[in-house]
Amino acid sequence: MKSILLLTDFSDNAFLAAEYACMLAKKWKTEHLLIFYADQANTALESMPTVAAGREELRNETIHTLEVWQDSLRQLAGPGIEVSFLMEDTILESRINRICEEKMIDLVVMGITGRTGMEKLLIGSNAIRVMGNIRYPLLIVPSETVVEYPHKVVLATDLKDVREKMDTPLLLKVLDTLGSDLLVVNVSQAEGDVTGLRDQIGDTHSLLDKYHATYHYISDPDIVTGINDFTSEKEAGLIIALHRHQNGLAAIFRKSVSKRLAWHSSIPVMVLPVS
Repeated sequence: MKSILLLTDFSDNAFLAAEYACMLAKKWKTEHLLIFYADQANTALESMPTVAAGREELRNETIHTLEVWQDSLRQLAGPGIEVSFLMEDTILESRINRICEEKMIDLVVMGITGRTGMEKLLIGSNAIRVMGNIRYPLLIVPSETVVEYPHKVVLATDLKDVREKMDTPLLLKVLDTLGSDLLVVNVSQAEGDVTGLRDQIGDTHSLLDKYHATYHYISDPDIVTGINDFTSEKEAGLIIALHRHQNGLAAIFRKSVSKRLAWHSSIPVMVLPVS
């Protein structure tokens, strides 16, 4: 992972995500850490001339804050890792893929906010909106995260279209980079749901046996609860979820396990997009 993009809104949770990103960067010998701030408020105010004068002052304050973050992350990341920042007046989720392409980003890291109560109901989270659009690996860091390297990693699978989802350079690159113990888990909602999936299970083994993976098939009425309980029991430090983007009616009527994991996990979730 040569280049990591860190998304920030200057919150405490965003700085925790920054600390986690710096820890990974040191472990992986990452070359570049880019801090990105999307000034979505300025974008909304562009058409209001009465506030134009105040926008410049706010912009200068934001740049100063980014410079403070840059200095802090340079100390956390250590020598040999370039730390820079970028600010744009833009809507985050609409710009993220272009930035990743332009800056040759390997991984995007961000915190998650608005996970409870009325805040979740009304505004959701930037992380969830970014997940719905991004075509690059996204690491979501919850506020409960302990900043330590994940030596055990859980890969959640629904045992559907295994070769299409798993036999990809993206997943293999992530697993090679992590170098962690790999626990592959399938959670069925009823006993016996994995029967008749012999080919999919076989494909999973043929793709992941080289990582000395262990395989676990459990049942739970709620898939996300099952994954989280399994992860806690095994003391894993990271969950990998394969996320297929949904459009139209599918996006409205299907509940995404990846999004629910992001809402409810107490450890980082790395979301890998699949087509």
